Amino acid sequence: MKIKPLMIITLVIFSFTNCKKDSASSLPIISAKTWIRGLNDKNLSTNPAGTITYYPVQNCEKDDTFKFGVDGNLVWNRNKEKCASSESLIETQPYTLNRTTKELTINGLKFTLAEESNNQIKYYTPVPSSTGIQYLIFLLQ
Repeated sequence: MKIKPLMIITLVIFSFTNCKKDSASSLPIISAKTWIRGLNDKNLSTNPAGTITYYPVQNCEKDDTFKFGVDGNLVWNRNKEKCASSESLIETQPYTLNRTTKELTINGLKFTLAEESNNQIKYYTPVPSSTGIQYLIFLLQ
């Protein structure tokens, strides 16, 4: 009967030693990789109801990368193509994400998080009603 307690102890030790989390997979999706601006929406079903338009990505922004750090800082790297010579190559901005309220705040600007998946981060903001458009959508892929 001494075998049963020994087996239980062995199983407990084995399960604890095999519970190591892979550091990349244990990160929140938004922080797990470096994102680029998206040009095509990969999931139309997460769009807000109403009239929408997508952020018009300029050619000088196509090589930009975005890294959401677990420390609450977003690192925006403009890489080789800057839209204006006065822009800094790398900019760090604070961000917060409240998944309960789906509120993403970047550098003090508030957005609604519509999607956070391995393929796409989608967030949007209301647009003044005089434009005829209700929401401006931003895509990161």
